[in-house]
Amino acid sequence: MVQIKGTALKEAVEQVKAHAGPDAFEKILELLDAESRKIIESDLFSSNWYSLDLFARFLEVQNRVLAGGNEEMIIRGAEAANERQLRGVYKAFVKVGSPEFVIERLAAVHATYFQGVTIEVQLQGKGKALIKYVGFQKQTALWD
Repeated sequence: MVQIKGTALKEAVEQVKAHAGPDAFEKILELLDAESRKIIESDLFSSNWYSLDLFARFLEVQNRVLAGGNEEMIIRGAEAANERQLRGVYKAFVKVGSPEFVIERLAAVHATYFQGVTIEVQLQGKGKALIKYVGFQKQTALWD
């Protein structure tokens, strides 16, 4: 079973609360199944591992409630998360490292967020790279 680090789930929940407000968060909770709702309402710990299926269910319901099912919003959210990862300590790597180095560092960071998934980086010449996350089973359109 693929698992995701609590940091990612906790951040997704906190983003909804901060940007969409308590009413939208409550609507999302109402649409989740009982087990998912119980976990999301509990104290989420950054150091714990949670089911990727739980994370996907939360994102799917969040997307329905906040974006009317527009999957572009999930992409924008992922881009914003990647940008946050490039702040702080990793900002120094962006300034001094080659693009290839930065891509490999991002892949290494992402590897700490998933259990049961491998990340392969194939540099394909100047300005191009193929990054594959291997191990996800297609259970939702989110993982296409």
